[in-house]
Amino acid sequence: MTAGIQEEYYRKVDAAVQRAFDVLIKHNLRPQKYRIDIRANGFSSPTEPHALTISTADGSVWVTETSFPFRCLEEVDPFGSDAFASIVANRMTELIRKMRSTGHRL
Repeated sequence: MTAGIQEEYYRKVDAAVQRAFDVLIKHNLRPQKYRIDIRANGFSSPTEPHALTISTADGSVWVTETSFPFRCLEEVDPFGSDAFASIVANRMTELIRKMRSTGHRL
C-alpha cells in the first residue's frame, strides 16, 4: 500500500475506535473504564477481515469479535444503527455479562 492509502486506512480505524467509544457513551458507560482495539487479521489492510476487542481498562476481562469485514468500519449511519455499532453493542453486552459473573465492578 502507498503511504496515502495506508494513512487513510489508519484514519478510518481510528475513527471507528472513536465511534465505538461513542456507542459506550450512548449507553451511559464511562469510556475511561474500557479499552477498545481494532486490528486486521493479517496485514493491516482494508482487504483483510478485522477483529474488535473490548476490555476493562486494566485488561482483566475482555471479549473479542473475531472477524468482520473492513467495510463495516467504513459504512457509517449517523443514527448509530450501522453494523459496526451493532457489533460494539453486542460485544459490550457480553463484556458486562462476563464482568458481572466474575464479580468485577462496572
